[in-house]
Amino acid sequence: MQIGIIGLGKMGFNLALNFKRNGYEVVANDVNQKIVAEGIKMGNSI
Repeated sequence: MQIGIIGLGKMGFNLALNFKRNGYEVVANDVNQKIVAEGIKMGNSI
């Protein structure tokens, strides 16, 4: 299953990682591209 998240602030980032750990394919975006890059490293394709 796929899920999309817009906004990777404190709540959105952790939510995306939690979905990823539980087998969801996560597609996320944020205006701050540094946090998107960090999410890719941590979650391996957020």
